[in-house]
Amino acid sequence: VKIIDLIVYLNRTLALPMGILGIIISISALAFTIFAPRSPNMDSSIWLKMSVSSIVLLVSSIWLLMAYPYLKKNLMRGWSLIFWITVLSDANIILNFFISGFSIFSLFGIFFGFYLLFQMKHRYN
Repeated sequence: VKIIDLIVYLNRTLALPMGILGIIISISALAFTIFAPRSPNMDSSIWLKMSVSSIVLLVSSIWLLMAYPYLKKNLMRGWSLIFWITVLSDANIILNFFISGFSIFSLFGIFFGFYLLFQMKHRYN
């Protein structure tokens, strides 16, 4: 139970800097995938994977910034936005499965993420 309290605290305090950092990184990655020349031996699945993952990171980061005021006040709206960020990220993992393969660690990450998310749900009003 103590680890859940730590995760709730980290959600509250790190949402703002992680959201800003995520936007910066995703815009940089998108710029790279758009403007960098693709070499003939570059697999198109790598380009697709980078593009989709960058867009997912951008949307997730924006949602994280939107969740920040609610997380700071321990409101359920903040938890709901974290839930949708998790769903979007998991959809990206599943899409990457169809592009380049799936690992057991990805599957474990999906289940563990939802487990932690629902363990801390009752801490939000």
